[in-house]
Amino acid sequence: MPCQKFRVAFISCLALAGTACRTPDSSASKLRESTGALAEAGATVNSAKMASDGQSIIVNVSHGGGCGDHDYSLAVGACQETYPVSCSAKLIHMTNDGCEALLTADAVIKLVDAKLNDAYYSGGTLRISGAGNSQASVKLPVLTGSGGGAGAGPGTSGAMFIAGAKILSGKYDAAKGSIELEVSYGGGCGDHAFELKVGACQETSPVGCTAELIHKTNDACEALVAGKASIKLKDAKLDDAYYSKGGLVIKGSEGSKASIKLPALPLQGGGSGGGAVGGSTGNANLFPGGAKIKGAKLRADKKAIEIDVTHGGGCGDHEYSLKIGACQETFPVSCTADLVHMTNDGCEALLAQKATIVLKDAGLSESYYSKGSLTIKGADGSKATVKLP
Repeated sequence: MPCQKFRVAFISCLALAGTACRTPDSSASKLRESTGALAEAGATVNSAKMASDGQSIIVNVSHGGGCGDHDYSLAVGACQETYPVSCSAKLIHMTNDGCEALLTADAVIKLVDAKLNDAYYSGGTLRISGAGNSQASVKLPVLTGSGGGAGAGPGTSGAMFIAGAKILSGKYDAAKGSIELEVSYGGGCGDHAFELKVGACQETSPVGCTAELIHKTNDACEALVAGKASIKLKDAKLDDAYYSKGGLVIKGSEGSKASIKLPALPLQGGGSGGGAVGGSTGNANLFPGGAKIKGAKLRADKKAIEIDVTHGGGCGDHEYSLKIGACQETFPVSCTADLVHMTNDGCEALLAQKATIVLKDAGLSESYYSKGSLTIKGADGSKATVKLP
């Protein structure tokens, strides 16, 4: 937690009615009322405001004391990533004062000491909490940033920070090979960069994924700017055949979003001769692809399960396996399994294939599974049940 100290030494004591306190008229008398070492003590926050120079926060506080030292600092806590940000801070009061008069003081805390002079906090709100659930809010100034080098204009900072950007619309531009977003955000006098952080994907065929728009800027100005964010598929790592013809929902600030239909993507490093069913593309990177189960049976002669499946493809490799799930502890057992289909095939023909899975490879040759039943699940809610040997 960033915090620096502001020290106030009270050299006189405020005495309330019925309250006795020693006046520190000598160093000896002061020591009798103070501990020497500073310790944290509560302080009620009455109000907060920016100093006229815009460089410090003035926090009006009250607490006990009158004959010792008092240090104040701010411990900045969590921030809501709104635009501008909204942050919380705790007032830290350190003292060695053993007197009991009720004191009121202005704690002047410099932004630079509290590490609040970064453009990240520009125009933000800071909620300062003290003892007894007391709190006060202060509006931080628009900052020119810290460490801006030569050429940095007014309202800019050399260091980039993350700020919100609202998505107005979006589309895929085939000519550029990029996603084009219409966005709006605060700014007007700095640099702006955009990127996508791809998140979770639903393993449908094609896939359906989400992504977060990341807006980086050093712009502390407050004009409402309407701009374009152009993001190459390659830069976002969306140029893999895994995403071919998939859907991408991009989320921005204030609940904004846009849905993009991704293009049909060729396999990376695919060689000539593609189109032959089961033909290899030369790409060793397999990804999950849905496969619909049409039927299944036990092949006792092969000690294997033979599954009839359909899926897209036509110019790549396809591998099948079973992921055994839960079993009901009946006699014999009754288990479930997921059909796992791995491929590097970006073609779109509808293929009908046979997936042959050896019982030993699937871990189904143990006596635990003897004469049990296995329900195998595929894409689109498809399934088939096989009687094990």
